[in-house]
Amino acid sequence: MNTRARGWIRIAALLLAEAILVGVSGVPAYAQFPDLLSDTECPGCRAQPAAALPFEGTWSTALTAAADARWTPADFACVTACTADGLNARALRFGCDALGFAEQVESPLPLTIRRESGALVLRYEERGVVRTIGLDGGERAPAGGDARLGVSAGHFDHDALVVETQAGGVHATERYSVSSDGQWLELALELTSSDKGGRPTVLTKRWLRTPNARIATHGCDVMSAGLDASLADYLDPSKIDARRR
Repeated sequence: MNTRARGWIRIAALLLAEAILVGVSGVPAYAQFPDLLSDTECPGCRAQPAAALPFEGTWSTALTAAADARWTPADFACVTACTADGLNARALRFGCDALGFAEQVESPLPLTIRRESGALVLRYEERGVVRTIGLDGGERAPAGGDARLGVSAGHFDHDALVVETQAGGVHATERYSVSSDGQWLELALELTSSDKGGRPTVLTKRWLRTPNARIATHGCDVMSAGLDASLADYLDPSKIDARRR
C-alpha cells in the first residue's frame, strides 16, 4: 500500500472516529486524538494515537487544587516534593530570589506539558519558566537561555518519560509516569552532584490532572498567585480534616 493510500485511510478512520465520538459524547475526535505519534517522538510507537502520550495536559498540586478530596495528608505535607524521610523538599518562596533547577521542577504552582514540533514543552506558572525537552536525542536549552535550568534531553522507557539534565554541576534524572486512570502525574527526581561522591538524592512528587485549569501569569513569587484560600487550607490541618469528613 502506497503512502497516499495510507494517508486517505488515516483520514477516513479519524472522520469515522469523530462521527462516533461526537454522536455519543459530544467530544470532537481531534480533542482526544490530535495526531499520530512519530518514530522521533516515541520510537516503536508508529500508528499509535497521540493519546498514548498521557503526560500532556495541565497538572496542579495540593496547594493550587486543595479542594479536591483525593489529596492525602502526605500530599499536603509534601506540597513541593518529598524527601525519602517524607519531608517537604523546598520551602514555599514568598520573595523574588532566583530558583535553581531542582526548585523549579518542584514548583507548587501548576504545570502544563504539551508536545510541540518533536519536543515536549513544560510551562511552569511559577516565574513563567518554559523548558523544552528534546525527544530526538538532542539536548534542548530552556527558552530564554536560563543557565540555571541547564540543557535537557528526553526519551521514553516503556510507559515512563525519562529526562536527563545537566545543570549547575548536578546531573538530574526526572522519571515521569502517569497513573492507570490518567489522573495523576508522578515524578521521581534523582540528583547527583558531579563533584561529590556518595549516593544521589531522590525526591518524589505528584500532580493531579486539572483539565479546566489554565497557567496564569503572576509575579515572581508564590504568593503573587493569589493562593490565600488554598494556602490557609494547607497551613491549617483542621480545615483539611473537616473537608475529608
